[in-house]
Amino acid sequence: MTHDGISYTLTNWVDGQRPDFIRKIDLKNGIRTLAKFHSIAEGFPTAEAPVARIRYSGLNNEVSEYKQLLSQYKNSGHLAALCEEVLGYLHQPKVLVAIDAEQKASAFIHGDYNYPNLIKDKRQKLHLIDFDNSSLHTRMKDLSHILHRNFVWNGSEMLRWIDYYQRYRQLSSSDLNLLHALLSAPYHVVRNIRIGGIRLAKRVIPTLAHMNKYQRELRSLL
Repeated sequence: MTHDGISYTLTNWVDGQRPDFIRKIDLKNGIRTLAKFHSIAEGFPTAEAPVARIRYSGLNNEVSEYKQLLSQYKNSGHLAALCEEVLGYLHQPKVLVAIDAEQKASAFIHGDYNYPNLIKDKRQKLHLIDFDNSSLHTRMKDLSHILHRNFVWNGSEMLRWIDYYQRYRQLSSSDLNLLHALLSAPYHVVRNIRIGGIRLAKRVIPTLAHMNKYQRELRSLL
């Protein structure tokens, strides 16, 4: 819907409650629902999308902004260096193939897929709400978001739930390379800095040893 030149996405009212991803059954339902959503989240008519919502090429700028922000703090220098690695990952051939494939498929994402934006009805069926940040983008952005939010610097758990996602939507080798790049980025630290500054972010800044362990775990995606 467009009102006064601003585009809005409207969804039906759902009477229910938010899922609790601490509960394994709710998390399974959330990952399964995301995989099913991604299975049909393509073919959007590009001409109907606001230019600002076409974001396939924005990943490099996003990670560069992460690096610039983290470089301002003395205890996050190793994360700024990590961002430099991620920028290298985003230029790898398989990653570029994945991004190009998503653009050709006219794929779109929810943009903020996590428990606050899901409603569980009385039959335990999940409904997606709040498409305020939806865009034409790589679907791995949604998957990396929910994994970052629920498994901070825990690569082994992320791998487990990626496997579960693939029961319902198989990922290509290129998709996995793109997902590896996105999960390698220090998203959660940047998110906390933006919300409450470096004091809030300190609780999610990993040691160098922990970060290296996390990176080793993620390499199995390649």
